[in-house]
Amino acid sequence: MSGANVVLNRDEFGNPLRGIGKFGKPIGYARSGARIADQLTRPIQPQQAQALSDYLQGNISAEEAIAKGLELPVQYRSQRTFSQVRRR
Repeated sequence: MSGANVVLNRDEFGNPLRGIGKFGKPIGYARSGARIADQLTRPIQPQQAQALSDYLQGNISAEEAIAKGLELPVQYRSQRTFSQVRRR
């Protein structure tokens, strides 16, 4: 999956790896290289390294990084309001 993410230019959170970021700002070469390297090595990274990498890139919160690093049986999902849930 990580190789497909590099080809599709996105990470597992949907953020672009290179080019223009989701807020319209260009992604620098160093940051782009780090994101691509992270995606290519993700299958062999231990869970703690993945949690630290995601936290440092701003993809997950500190609480979620600690839970993921300690391999706690907690699952995080996006929060929806009651009206958003009711529309479905």
